[in-house]
This record gives sequence, C-alpha cells and structure tokens, in this order.
Amino acid sequence: MTLDAVCDSGWLGDASDSIRSMAKLRHPVATPLKRCEKYAKALGVADIDLHATGTRANNELVKLLLCECGKTLCRDAVARHRVCHGNVMSVGVFEGRRDCGEELGALRACVAALPRR
Repeated sequence: MTLDAVCDSGWLGDASDSIRSMAKLRHPVATPLKRCEKYAKALGVADIDLHATGTRANNELVKLLLCECGKTLCRDAVARHRVCHGNVMSVGVFEGRRDCGEELGALRACVAALPRR
C-alpha cells in the first residue's frame, strides 16, 4: 500500500466527539521527501494518537516531522515540542498536562504548511 493510498482518507482518522479520537492521524505527510521516506515507512499505517507521548508510534511521527522540516524551518514548534517532551518524560507534566498533544499538533500543522521542496 502506498502512502498516497493511506492518505486518501485525509489527515484525521474516524472523527468523533472526543479530543483523543480527533487527534489520531492516518498519516502526517502525503508524499514525504526522499530523505524522509525511511521514517514514513517505519511509521507504518497505524493510527497515531498525538496525546500518547513517548510511545513508539508517537516518536516515529516526531522523527518524520523533524526530517520534513529540516534544521531551519518550524524552529519554534520544534523547540516547544522538545521542551514539552523532556518535561513529560522526566517529571511527568508540562504546563499541567501529562502529554504533548498540542505541541505535536502544532509541529504537524507547521510541517503541513511548508511548501513542498
């Protein structure tokens, strides 16, 4: 199955009223950059819960998004996610939350808004 076929359903999986199910991605990047294909393949086709900070799928998503934005783009979103992830993994909370769903969503939105190179 190609990435394009996976993405035909759009960015979000089956939408429901809950925030968690609305935050599940089918695949974040329709056609990844050549250098990022290995991260897209590792991610697979499973739903990804943005609020499941520290899970394998979540970490693979972060790797893919970081590859897509490179070293100079989306700096603020990348920095904010790194701080959040570090706090959640070390002390268990960041700004009163136990996950980095908002920061990861912002990073995904930034990558989605980038012009394709």
